[in-house]
Amino acid sequence: MSDSISSWVQFGTAAFVGGVIVKLLDWLQAELHRSSKAAAKAKVVVEDELDPLLKAAGSLGGKLRSLAVEDFVELAKFRQPTVGKAGNDETDFANLLYLFGRFWAQIEILEIQSRYVRLAKNATGSRLLKFLNCLEARSVRLVERGWQRAFGGILLERRGEQVECMSFAEFLRRYRTEPGWCEWFEPLTQVLRTVGERSKRQRLLLYGVVLHALVDDLDPSHEIVHDRPPYPNKLSKRIRRDLRYKVFPVYLPFVAGHRKYWHVAAE
Repeated sequence: MSDSISSWVQFGTAAFVGGVIVKLLDWLQAELHRSSKAAAKAKVVVEDELDPLLKAAGSLGGKLRSLAVEDFVELAKFRQPTVGKAGNDETDFANLLYLFGRFWAQIEILEIQSRYVRLAKNATGSRLLKFLNCLEARSVRLVERGWQRAFGGILLERRGEQVECMSFAEFLRRYRTEPGWCEWFEPLTQVLRTVGERSKRQRLLLYGVVLHALVDDLDPSHEIVHDRPPYPNKLSKRIRRDLRYKVFPVYLPFVAGHRKYWHVAAE
């Protein structure tokens, strides 16, 4: 009798364990399927949005480098924008504002397209998110994140099912003719107006270094954005120290060879 009971207990235990294992395997299979679908969706979004974002980052980074080489003399010519005036200085400054706005608009487009997608499921998407988090960190960003999103957002235009950044021609038209238009990017304008202050110039350079690293890391063969050398000894000791010990180790530890962005050969 006891042997019979023992057999039934063993049978019941085996059945229970077997059922648990089957359920566990079913759950694991479902999780793997969901994870695979999430990774596939993330890959599609990254493939669609990375190219225009890198081009925008490259254009802005290239402009900042050009300004840095000339010690921001071009920005010193800027005067308060006058509605209806079409001077070259105003146009040049509007172009710089547009380059920032275009980059921030592409970030907004990425957020829209990835609203229901986990970009971190994709290796490139994960690195991109870390760069964007770095650029929006308090120690790196140029304006508060809300202002950045607002500026990027007003440049968005919907064309059918597609969301795109408006052209520079349209931006310039509104910049010259609509008084309220300039209010959207006044915080950035204030930063750019004060490049006579060394700390403000250095903050722009810091932002540009992160943009440079973003392009180099996500477009290593430079098929999308052509390669550029680092700033020619324009960084202060403080900014180089921040890059070396704070920015790259904390936000971008995966960036190999980041020494080239802050090292001065003469030291």
